Amino acid sequence: MSEPAKYFIVEAKAMPEIFRKVAEAKRLLETGEEKTVNAAAQAVRTLAEAGNLYLVARVQCFRDPLMASSWVGTLMTRGGNLWHDAQGVGWSSPASRDAVDYLSQLCLELAEMGFDEILLDSAGYPDFGEVNVLATGDNRPEDRTVPVAAFWARLSEELAEKGTALSVQTTEDALRGDNAFSGATAANLARYAARVWLPAPVKGSDYAAILSNAGLDNAAARIVVKNAASGSWYK
Repeated sequence: MSEPAKYFIVEAKAMPEIFRKVAEAKRLLETGEEKTVNAAAQAVRTLAEAGNLYLVARVQCFRDPLMASSWVGTLMTRGGNLWHDAQGVGWSSPASRDAVDYLSQLCLELAEMGFDEILLDSAGYPDFGEVNVLATGDNRPEDRTVPVAAFWARLSEELAEKGTALSVQTTEDALRGDNAFSGATAANLARYAARVWLPAPVKGSDYAAILSNAGLDNAAARIVVKNAASGSWYK
């Protein structure tokens, strides 16, 4: 796929926040008007119909304190406690049918609203913080690539039917294979992601070469790298 001319990226789990960003960008509503979920959805549809922006919905997947605290695929420590990452956030699991069903429904609703691309963040298992104390079991099997690949495969197929691209944000270490905690692999990114979003490399990684060797066609055009200086995805 070609590089979009203009991105408009919104955090998809905070619908009132979508509304705020859309309203600021396009001045669709006057200051003080009620910010409702329905209005947010309509604002996104208006942008989609205008066709002059490439709309990306960024979805925090399993790094979800609400699912974790509600015992939906909750990741636990070996001592039987709810696990938290370095920022104190709980995680759910790609192996949880309920968690995956919820995320599938959310992504399909976003596709119906008119988003061109669904960008999955935290789309696997945690790979930072005290991951060494995480318990192994049904929610976090030894081979974490299996539930992660199944999750990506499901969403890729479902979104393709809506004409919406699936992309995945990952880390340099995961792409290189230096960190296997997340369950993400270059091969599965090449298989299921329309685009791959990555931080600026700090280890001299040639992202395009890694993904091309993993089977991603036209890899250089399907990678989005964050600007190290500005911290922005925009070029």
